[in-house]
Amino acid sequence: MNAWFHLVKKELHNGAIAFFSLLIGFLVVGGMVFYFSSRADVGAEGLTIFTTAAIMMHVFYLIYYLFVSLHNERKKLHLWLHNPLPSYSLLLAKVTAGLISMSASLTVVFITFLISSQYAEYFHDQLSLLNLTDLSLFGGVHIILFSLSFAVWFLLYAMVHFAIRSRLNGFLSFVCTAAFVFLTLRAYSWFAQTNFYETLTMWGAFSLQKS
Repeated sequence: MNAWFHLVKKELHNGAIAFFSLLIGFLVVGGMVFYFSSRADVGAEGLTIFTTAAIMMHVFYLIYYLFVSLHNERKKLHLWLHNPLPSYSLLLAKVTAGLISMSASLTVVFITFLISSQYAEYFHDQLSLLNLTDLSLFGGVHIILFSLSFAVWFLLYAMVHFAIRSRLNGFLSFVCTAAFVFLTLRAYSWFAQTNFYETLTMWGAFSLQKS
């Protein structure tokens, strides 16, 4: 277990560039949005809209984090694969590090949203109809679940690409991976239209309004 925690720590260090690049990007773009919105006397409103979009974009956070992490280890991939820990532990360590990074990023963005929304007079009536605590829990869980779902697909395609690239050249491995992606997405599209999929996923509506 200590070896796995050490691996998670290493993955956090390896993916730090993904965390800080997005955090710096958020602060820079958020600052620009607030500056230009403030010139029209809607600084808080502009920042609230921006942070809302930033929160929703976190569904792609794990894909970006894992891409950067795998890219950084591309030249050392053989060492990573020869780690004595089982393969699922290696992937779980990467995903765990990504979730920790994502949670920290979401916390920063959400705190910014809460602060800006308190001063957004144009949205006061709309926000007063919502229970922000329930909405935060509901939205946060779904963002994490969607991000994990995308991460699973990304890791699947990445592992397929690495396996094909070890036997074929770069261009052919790319073509084969693209064909595999197309076939799996077509299969998923067919499955999503079945009654069985509808039974699994269509649970009904949820109300987020204050009672």
